[in-house]
Amino acid sequence: MPFVNVRTAKGLLSEDDRRELHRRITDAMVAVEGHGDPAFRTYVTVLIEEYEPPAWSVQGRPLSTDAVARLRDRP
Repeated sequence: MPFVNVRTAKGLLSEDDRRELHRRITDAMVAVEGHGDPAFRTYVTVLIEEYEPPAWSVQGRPLSTDAVARLRDRP
């Protein structure tokens, strides 16, 4: 039974983004591990965990809330 855990900084994903990630990751697991069998969908579990930006660092520097906003709002 596959379990996929996505960890990201809080504020990067909208509710629509989360729904899309759940759907696409599930679809990918069905295609690859389930060999395309739609019944395999029953076994796929996806968890998206969102952490406050200071819990993350990029290149050794803590991620700021402003940096998350810039990432979220990029074109």
